[in-house]
Amino acid sequence: MHRSHSATAAALTILGLVALAGPVPAYAAGPSRPFGSHPVAYVGSAHAPGGASAADDLTAAMYREWKADYLRSGCGAGRYYVDASSSTDSLVVSEGQGYGMVITALMAGEDPDARSIFDGLLAYVADHPSDGDPRLMSWHQDAGCASIPGDSGSATDGDLDIAFALLLADTQWGSASGVDYRAEALEVIAGIKQSEINPTTFLPKLGDWIDPADSARWFAVRSSDLMTDHFLAFQNATGDPFWSNVRAKTNALIGSMQARYAPATGLLPDFIVRTDTTARPAPAGFHETDRDGMFAWNACRDPWRLAASALASRDADAGAAVSRITRWVRTATSSDPSAIRAGYRLNGRELESWSDSAFTGPMAAAAMVNAADQVWLDAAWAELTGAPSGGYFADSIRLQAMLLVSNNYWIP
Repeated sequence: MHRSHSATAAALTILGLVALAGPVPAYAAGPSRPFGSHPVAYVGSAHAPGGASAADDLTAAMYREWKADYLRSGCGAGRYYVDASSSTDSLVVSEGQGYGMVITALMAGEDPDARSIFDGLLAYVADHPSDGDPRLMSWHQDAGCASIPGDSGSATDGDLDIAFALLLADTQWGSASGVDYRAEALEVIAGIKQSEINPTTFLPKLGDWIDPADSARWFAVRSSDLMTDHFLAFQNATGDPFWSNVRAKTNALIGSMQARYAPATGLLPDFIVRTDTTARPAPAGFHETDRDGMFAWNACRDPWRLAASALASRDADAGAAVSRITRWVRTATSSDPSAIRAGYRLNGRELESWSDSAFTGPMAAAAMVNAADQVWLDAAWAELTGAPSGGYFADSIRLQAMLLVSNNYWIP
């Protein structure tokens, strides 16, 4: 990511992307791990519902729907962005750019335009550096494609996915011609290490804008940033044992939070505070809403992220953590996935009377972890794939859950 607002034109040259008025580039090399090749064997897991081919077909169809609904060309020549306006007050958020980059890298082979779209998403990211650390992305932009003055710091989840996606791209297409994906990934990873990982706790911070003088936020974690598979990919790419420590501290935090605050459910809260002493759920209104200490619109992603680590990296701690959640939700819903609700207190009490794919999708992904949950997985998959469109946030999560369940997710 090239590092100043004034360097936009130079960034295009450095990234190897299209010139400002140029055509979409042609790429000679195909992906090394095309969609549908199922490159990772999920050990001890359930099977893709209906068989691999049927699951691939449904996932590809969902991708085409997602692409039509949310992927946009604009905000500059050769640029692509994920339109988040159906779920947020912003046109673009770094979370969505990260989602889009991961999705398009994984869909390579199915979508012949995947690489040019990926490069366009990356070019948009490069145009919008964070004010805190320009190796990272400003967390949101307005309808005019501009970052917001005074609110242009990073959001850790978006940067984690952007770096991970760049490593996926390096594996898929290589870095010998066009964009040097590996070099770009290493630069973002270095930015994450310096500006988004707490140097005391080795846990993710909320973003690069956190002031050490604000101890409440300095020692706070968004639970959906606890992506141990990404940390493993960063460790593999850099050879830096720092990331092994981050993984260990992350797994320890998840285990302690489940044991202390959600022994019956395994649910994690949106935000965790006091990670330097005795970690606990955030109080109401800590950062976003009165549900900051509950399983709500951030933590809803946790079962999917844990399942990704358990399946693709064989992380036993993640597998144990997500299995706790699956055991609880099967009982809580009487094995009826249509009864999964859009939010819970950590004791399992429902916050809403309705469902949303942002919650159902991750629970379906979690069901993939254990072969004994096959019947539950089949039912959850049917519920997920039959759900109506839920907007950018829900549909992006649903698609990524489907990529995992269909065995099209892997770690570079």
